[in-house]
Amino acid sequence: MSAIRRYVLALVVVAALVTVPGAPALARGPAPGGPGAASHFGMARKDCVGTSAGRASKVWYMVAGGLLSDVYEPTIDNTNVETMQFVVTDGRTFTELQSRDTTYRVATDASGMICTITSTSRRGRYRLTTTYVTDPDRNAVVVRTRLRPAGLRLYARLDASVNGNGGGAGPNGGADSGAVDAGTGAPVVWDDNTETSAPARDYAVPTHLALRAERRLPQASVGYAGTPGDGSHTTEEIIQTTQGGYRLVLEPDHIDAHLFVRLVKRARTAQAQGGGAAADALFRAALQLWRGEPPTVRPS
Repeated sequence: MSAIRRYVLALVVVAALVTVPGAPALARGPAPGGPGAASHFGMARKDCVGTSAGRASKVWYMVAGGLLSDVYEPTIDNTNVETMQFVVTDGRTFTELQSRDTTYRVATDASGMICTITSTSRRGRYRLTTTYVTDPDRNAVVVRTRLRPAGLRLYARLDASVNGNGGGAGPNGGADSGAVDAGTGAPVVWDDNTETSAPARDYAVPTHLALRAERRLPQASVGYAGTPGDGSHTTEEIIQTTQGGYRLVLEPDHIDAHLFVRLVKRARTAQAQGGGAAADALFRAALQLWRGEPPTVRPS
């Protein structure tokens, strides 16, 4: 039997994605709260597509909606990232999420290899200038970002889907595992599966994904999306004060009714493409969202 080759994909953030050992020394146990919310593929409309001009790097990255989107590795049909975006706060009066609270402009250099995104706060609080490029010598995407003005805090939020999986237990390919690497301080997410529920293919390659900075991150954590451990929402972000009351702000997939519709649509797409097993798994995942017996719908 031939040995299974393991791959390591890195996102190097300078403010830059870098390779960690295939078996990282983990600072603490696996992330709590699994399996978390079901993962799904990133936005189809892309702003940029990039890769290396040479053959040493097996990475293809995409930018969509002004954010790092799908990152394919080690093959061009194996996505590992849904999004990576920044969170900006002054630590006292506001916390803003890049996808929700900024507008952006896209530019490329003369070579066509570097994608630059300029994100501006809708309220004029700051500007982020971020470049994306593939490391020609490693399986890594290098992200360089500059935040102006000074004095604000910058956080990177990586929503991983290693091996095209990422959450929602068995019906969604199984939850990835995650922890903080003790040697580098980098968050690491990995998937050892050699099979996938993705409708377009029936194989997967064991892969580790690391998020490292130019200097050791002062703090890092991992958690499952849709649980308190994911770190994506503070109380201030979820409950907003408005004139005459409060407003609850949630991502669509945090509301079961929206997630149910999304899963059913994906199941029907898989069914139409001949992916019977994947469709069945997605339908089952949708039904698991119901409390009690699902209603029976009879033709009129």
